[in-house]
Order: sequence, then structure tokens, then C-alpha cells
Amino acid sequence: LRKRGELDGTPEVVKFAEMLETAARTTVENGAMTGDLLAVAQRSPGNRQVDSEEFIHEIGRTLDAML
Repeated sequence: LRKRGELDGTPEVVKFAEMLETAARTTVENGAMTGDLLAVAQRSPGNRQVDSEEFIHEIGRTLDAML
């Protein structure tokens, strides 16, 4: 998404892509992750496994809070 924004010369798309990446990273750092990520994550009592759909919703909630 970021590269598309760069190629198209749309800084708004680049900024959104950066915010989306930050939201995804923050969601994982806050402990919500899919099973494949949980398997390689540092153990923490706050970590919890969610399915793919819930993971996307969690990222969306984080992104909404950033906007």
C-alpha cells in the first residue's frame, strides 16, 4: 500500500499505510495475535490468541483510535 502511494504520488495513501502498519504492530505488542504469531512471540501473560477475523478487527480498533 505504501509503495502504491509512492508510485502514484499520493502522500495521503503513504501516510495511511504507515498508520496501518503502526496499528498492526501495536495490536501485536498489546498481546492480540493469531496462532502463528503467538507461537513465535515472547511469552507474556497478556498475550492472547485470536482468529484472523478478530485480529483484523483488533487492528481496525487500534487504527480507529489513532485516527
